[in-house]
Amino acid sequence: VALRATAEYTGFVPDLQRRTLMNVVVVLATAVPALTMLGGYILIFVPQGGGGGGGAILAGDINGNPVSLAGWMKTHKDNDRELVQ
Repeated sequence: VALRATAEYTGFVPDLQRRTLMNVVVVLATAVPALTMLGGYILIFVPQGGGGGGGAILAGDINGNPVSLAGWMKTHKDNDRELVQ
């Protein structure tokens, strides 16, 4: 069996318009999931806006009045570890 190497291709070769269309389809098909994943990753670093039910609650005394640092220092010693509820 003798093998011959020929440089001529006789199959179907798409024209430039079809190749451009295929390239656009490939880019769009890979860009949609890639941008979705990238957007989800970026949104991790964006702080949440206002709204929602949770939030900080100020420390209060037994009556629920806010506790200030100056008021706390008047009635407690330095480095006092008593908790405020």
